[in-house]
Amino acid sequence: MLRYLSALLVLAIVLVVGCDEGGGYGELGLVPVTGKVTLDGNPLPSAHVSFHSSDGRSSSGRTDAEGNYTLQYDSVEKGTTPGPKLVRIRAGNPAKGIDPFEEGMDPTAAPVDPTDEIVPAQYNTASTLNVEVSSSSAVHNFDLKSKP
Repeated sequence: MLRYLSALLVLAIVLVVGCDEGGGYGELGLVPVTGKVTLDGNPLPSAHVSFHSSDGRSSSGRTDAEGNYTLQYDSVEKGTTPGPKLVRIRAGNPAKGIDPFEEGMDPTAAPVDPTDEIVPAQYNTASTLNVEVSSSSAVHNFDLKSKP
């Protein structure tokens, strides 16, 4: 009888542990988001694109030479949570060697010298860019203007 109860207890523990989802990424419903960023019609390379939720969660990515980006939720998972997002886009002045991905630089902070930032504030520190992310709207392109 004791052997039977021990086996039953072990089976119950295995079932409980095996069925626990653990509150992982699946619970977040991450949506893979991609897009292209242009400034005055030209691709914007090496820009930092970040999507911010009202609950404090954010995802970000960096544009390639053609201005394409893919959002990364963290170092493991791509995408962002669904819902409304405030978008910030930053790009340093390549002529000055400014890179928003430089170690220790906060991509949401205002640059020390405004000439270090080539993207107008209305798209970054004072962003007016808002999007709705869902599985049916996972591509978000941004055509920025240097002169408002």
